[in-house]
Amino acid sequence: MTAEYNRLIRYMIKHVDGYLPPVDWKPSKLMKKIIIPIEKFPQAPFMGVIIGPRGVNHKRLQDTTGCKIFIRGRDIGDKWQTDEEAAMPQHVHIEGETEAAQPDFGISGRWGRDFCLCSRKMPCRLAVVGAGPLVGSTHCDSPLAFCQPSRQELVCICQRRADDTHLADSLGVPLYTDAKEMARQEELDGVIIAVPTHMHLAIAKACVEGARLAKRPSGLRAFLIEKPICQDLASATELLSLTDKAGITVLVGHQRRHSRLVQKARELVTDRHFGPLRGVNMEFSLLKPDSYFCKEDPALEWRRKKGIGGPILINTIHDLDLMRYITGHEIVSVFATISSAARGEEVEDSGAVAVTFDHGAVGTLFFTDAAPSPWSYEFTTGENKKYPPVPGAATRDCYHFAGAQRSLGFPSLQSFGYGDTERGWDAPLIVEGASAGA
Repeated sequence: MTAEYNRLIRYMIKHVDGYLPPVDWKPSKLMKKIIIPIEKFPQAPFMGVIIGPRGVNHKRLQDTTGCKIFIRGRDIGDKWQTDEEAAMPQHVHIEGETEAAQPDFGISGRWGRDFCLCSRKMPCRLAVVGAGPLVGSTHCDSPLAFCQPSRQELVCICQRRADDTHLADSLGVPLYTDAKEMARQEELDGVIIAVPTHMHLAIAKACVEGARLAKRPSGLRAFLIEKPICQDLASATELLSLTDKAGITVLVGHQRRHSRLVQKARELVTDRHFGPLRGVNMEFSLLKPDSYFCKEDPALEWRRKKGIGGPILINTIHDLDLMRYITGHEIVSVFATISSAARGEEVEDSGAVAVTFDHGAVGTLFFTDAAPSPWSYEFTTGENKKYPPVPGAATRDCYHFAGAQRSLGFPSLQSFGYGDTERGWDAPLIVEGASAGA
């Protein structure tokens, strides 16, 4: 009854002009309880993300919102929780003076690296390191174009050229040329690292050290690193060790997994009426212009260096990731051959990869960046607007998935199978289409 009385008075104050509450009325604190879905995601590090390294996430939420925030429920040793709360599932208990002050927690994405916790009062403050025209500038636009402005904020950018201020000026943000100094000066939640692959580790170290020197109670929480995470296994291992010690979550830019076409292909290929999977054939085939290799610019010489540039690290890393993601199977053995015959550079320009999956199926990937061709993810899906459309109405496929019961082309999503007659080459194939949705 008291709760309803307080609710009605709050409603009148908010919606009726000139209304004054009773003189003896004392506003009680508002409370909200949000259940933590531990049973649904038993391996998720919810407590670690809510509390944060050394409690920084918890402290920052309370300081910014003015609310008191507790973790309560079963198996939580909080002597102040009631018997009713102790019997409840684990939950976030929030106390605030007003509804506006109470943080709006959003638990979204898969439980692992994609888990996020945010508040309306706390926009995520981001920086982009490597704001070049091919990739970095797109990352600069993304927080503004695809996210709620109240939740994401581009704070600054960092690039090697101090004289190129056009992007920073157009975005209205500071420009840095030193990542360590940027992380020391700016209060950042996350950094998007879009520099060349062989520089990922050095930039990560600089950002971690800059944030450490700043000695802020809330520090860096996440890196989004362009794929691949590093140019070799040793560097990747060192980077992850560094970020684990600093309490920083690392995400790698395999954004194609989130494409509606990819999601639909995964649904079809992993369906019980498709498999078991017999094999996969993929192709990445296009022509990079001579200007891409910038032989007159020493800073871009890495594009012609083996193990640093080239289509294996820069391009087909996407295709191999989708080979695993769409099929739902891991690769257990690999054979590959490469060639540099097209340009005569140190780095490869063409090659072929053969793999074996964990259940015995096989896969192949042919790649070249030295042939005029429409058979690549970018050209066939049309998702990357950097590339002009290919003439002709027909949808071309760059991937083929062969199952025991059906086969599938991608991105057309045309599937092939048999009807009720005896299955085999004497029977006509039935062709069906699928939609990835709007």
